[in-house]
Amino acid sequence: AMLRSVENRRRPRLNAWLWFVRLTLYPVVNRLFKLRFHGAEQIPASGGAIVAINHVSYADFGTSVNYLYGSAARVPRFMVKSGIFKVFLLGHILRTCGQIPVDRGAATAADSLRAAVAAAEAGEMVVIYPEGTVTRDPEWWPMVGKTGVARLALAANVPVIPLAVWGPQFAVDKYNKKYDLFPRKTVTYQAGPPVDLSAYRGKPVTTE
Repeated sequence: AMLRSVENRRRPRLNAWLWFVRLTLYPVVNRLFKLRFHGAEQIPASGGAIVAINHVSYADFGTSVNYLYGSAARVPRFMVKSGIFKVFLLGHILRTCGQIPVDRGAATAADSLRAAVAAAEAGEMVVIYPEGTVTRDPEWWPMVGKTGVARLALAANVPVIPLAVWGPQFAVDKYNKKYDLFPRKTVTYQAGPPVDLSAYRGKPVTTE
């Protein structure tokens, strides 16, 4: 019943640049990887939500788009390092597709958080990498998360969905300079139930 409910979800409307991504990146990812998607029913079909996902490879941005749009039928708004927005054309595409720049400078980090909170409370699905970067762990375990994900989760009164990914690092491992797209690597996604934050909501937000 849950699988049928996911399959019957209506696809969100896309603007011109989102259609461009849909027609270019989406099929390329499907060709390059063997995608195994699980747990999409945990992601709300509509309304605001935060998806917190581990980061094992630069390639998992593309595979995550396929999971979130293709399996969960949601348009993701990723929190992306602000430096990437300075890349010619790519920055324009990211902005037009509604992605959220993250600047770690003390003066502007709060602006990134406010933009993400506003998006989630407006009914968008915000995607955040708790580590803030691709993991440097040699076995690809998640590193210690930054406080930003906790602050976002507590500031926005929306479900927080954990999402695990495994496999893209065997195709694209930039830190170790290993690139091996063929044969196609299996990429697996598993979403879990919303995180219970009831014990923390409404309390002062501290570093701890």
